[in-house]
Amino acid sequence: MATIRFETEQEQWAEREARISRKFGAEWVKEGPFLKEKLAYLEGMEIRYGKGANVDERIELAILKQKRRDIEKALYPGLFPRILYRLMQSFIIYRERASTRIAIERNYDAVKSALNLKGLGAAVKEFEQQARLGKQEFIIPVSYNVSEKEMMSFKINMQKDFNGDYQIKEAIAVLKIEGRPKEGGTLKLDHAVQNLSADHAYRLLAGKSVKSGDNWHSLDFNDRDAMGNCKLMSFPKEYGFDLDKLLREIEAKEAQDPAERLKVTAALENGKTVRLTSVGNNGGLEIEANPRQLSVFSAQYLNEKNKERESKVSSKVEIKQQQAARSKMKIV
Repeated sequence: MATIRFETEQEQWAEREARISRKFGAEWVKEGPFLKEKLAYLEGMEIRYGKGANVDERIELAILKQKRRDIEKALYPGLFPRILYRLMQSFIIYRERASTRIAIERNYDAVKSALNLKGLGAAVKEFEQQARLGKQEFIIPVSYNVSEKEMMSFKINMQKDFNGDYQIKEAIAVLKIEGRPKEGGTLKLDHAVQNLSADHAYRLLAGKSVKSGDNWHSLDFNDRDAMGNCKLMSFPKEYGFDLDKLLREIEAKEAQDPAERLKVTAALENGKTVRLTSVGNNGGLEIEANPRQLSVFSAQYLNEKNKERESKVSSKVEIKQQQAARSKMKIV
């Protein structure tokens, strides 16, 4: 048996009709105002699904057409008014069907474009197949290898809005790394962070920071919701992270040359680690955006430097204590 694309819509209407009956009485669904709404609904079904209907859909649409005729007789008992109504509606249905078909294709194109822009082009074919079945909501799984040992997986939740247009409701991203017993957490991409792409999700789940619009983002792996999604931290301009200023303070060709600095900035904003090749005498230094600590050095690097400083301070204090102790010793 072929899939009936409008099965869900029929169930929703039946629920609506039952609710009206319970709330206002069964007789109300037989009154003119409600019948006009029902007739418009049935005509809408013909407009949306009449073109390209499969065998099972054509059978059901024929039954629904007979229902339309029964409602027309109840609303327009006279033969001439009824014929006039049908004549007018035939032109309206033809015009609306063409308009609806164009609107549907535009919606499909917009969603496919959004998926491609987010780096989720692999979901386009599955989206179109599911959408043309008329499903109200569905999930598209997408997985791909980022490197030999890293794999990104997405569950993209597609849903129709109140206007019948498909939208990307949310996408749950997971980074799987070979040799790591479990995922480091998941990231939920929804309307609040709609500008973030699949590559952004990968960088964030890898522990990096990315820039979207005027805000920087990074994940707090120690703060998760009930579903295991990591908290997404945002750092606006007011937070004080000035990447350009920090780069200018580094004595490296890539940081001092304006053209090179633009390339470095773009890479850092996309969550990449950049190696400056002419810092000091050690031949290079790796930097990455760290807006939370207002730095271009990773949290690990900063922690190691702090430990080194603490160790040096501790050693100096210990030496002074030893010297003080020796000065107090009496020679016997």
